[in-house]
Amino acid sequence: MMLISAVLEPSRVDIVKRALQLFDVRGLTLSRVLVPVQGGEVEVYRGERWQATMHPRVRLDLLASNADTPDLARIVARAAQRDVRVWVTRVDDVVRIRTGEHGLDAL
Repeated sequence: MMLISAVLEPSRVDIVKRALQLFDVRGLTLSRVLVPVQGGEVEVYRGERWQATMHPRVRLDLLASNADTPDLARIVARAAQRDVRVWVTRVDDVVRIRTGEHGLDAL
């Protein structure tokens, strides 16, 4: 099993989710994250100037079988179309606590 993770712009999340649904992906996790910006931007908030050094993004996590991983990683990258980081991490075991299922059965 593999964990596919990607950091996306918030505006691209629905497009990526629709692309994954066409591949019959049912479960994924989305988290709000902040990523550093090179150089930052000067912004004005309530009359005060400050340096914006972090931008909001969405992290997508998806468990997949070894066979589906290359296709799913490619789907995420293509659907995101913009600056996206996709990485794949090997997962030794997954346990669904409610049912006690292990491995691919837990997906």
